Amino acid sequence: SSAVAEAVPAANTNDPWSAPASAPAEPSKAITKPFLWSVEKDGKSNTLFGTVHLGVDATLHLPPSVWQRFATAKRFAMETNIADPKLITATQRRDGRTLEQDLGPADWKRLNDILGPALASGVNGMKPSGAASMLALQGLPMTAAMDLTFHRRASQDGKHVTFLEDPTFQVALLDKWLDLEALRLMLDSPELTRTSNQPM
Repeated sequence: SSAVAEAVPAANTNDPWSAPASAPAEPSKAITKPFLWSVEKDGKSNTLFGTVHLGVDATLHLPPSVWQRFATAKRFAMETNIADPKLITATQRRDGRTLEQDLGPADWKRLNDILGPALASGVNGMKPSGAASMLALQGLPMTAAMDLTFHRRASQDGKHVTFLEDPTFQVALLDKWLDLEALRLMLDSPELTRTSNQPM
C-alpha cells in the first residue's frame, strides 16, 4: 500500500511529534532505504511513501527522513481506512455456510494446523479471502499496522486525511482473486509464504 503527503514548511522538523513517541531505532533494525519519493509539479511538492500493512514497526524501524517528511505535510492520503468497521463486515459470509464446510475435513485441518484453532475459528465465518489474508501474514512479525500508525499520527497532528479507496472496494478485489481455489493452493505450500515473508 502507499501513503501520500503534501508538504508545506514545518516549524520544527527535528521534533516531528513535539514529544518523543519512542526510542530511536537501533541502527541494525532501522530501514536504510525506505520506499520514499518526491513528486514535483508547478512548484508544488508531494511525498510518496510505500507502506506494508504488517511486519514493520513504523515507530521503531523507519528512519528519521520519513518522519521528517511526514512532519512537514499538512495533508495525508492513504490507501483505505483499515479501522473502518466496514472492512470487517465486508469479509463476513452471508450465505449461511462456513469455511469449514467449503474446505472439507482435510483442508480445514490443514488450516487449523497453520493458523491455530483460535484463529481458524475466527475466520470460519469469513469468505475465503479473509482466511487467505491471514495465511499471507504467516511468518511476519506481529507489529502495529504501519498504515494505522500513520493515520493516527496524522489525526493527532491535525492533518487533513483522505482515503483513496473504500474498504468494501478493496475486499471485493480480494474476493475476486483470493477465492476458495486460491486458498487451497496456499494451504498446499504454507512454507512458501513463510519463506517469502522472512526478509521482513
